Amino acid sequence: RRSYRLEWHERWARPAAAFIMTVIGLPLGASFRARGRNFALLTALMVFVFYHAVSSLGWSLAELGQAPPAAGVWTVNALLAVFGLILLRRLNRGVPIDPADLWRRLTARFR
Repeated sequence: RRSYRLEWHERWARPAAAFIMTVIGLPLGASFRARGRNFALLTALMVFVFYHAVSSLGWSLAELGQAPPAAGVWTVNALLAVFGLILLRRLNRGVPIDPADLWRRLTARFR
């Protein structure tokens, strides 16, 4: 029964993830004009790798019974949806979106 519920949630979560990736890509694409194509490609690749890693972790935890199937599959979508909404809000306010600057500020806190 658990694998059936896990598969059911997976069938709905993957198409939702495609929509969420679009919500993330719109503000990132609108703000990377000055940086060039390579930076945008690297950022998109990092978002995809994050999605795949957390999605695989959630699937494994749900399959082993450590997490409910819905939580295991939908958690990564919820995280990325919040990230996408934050990016859209920043774009609407006119605040520049610079992942390199964000990375520098995050790593500076841990030094």
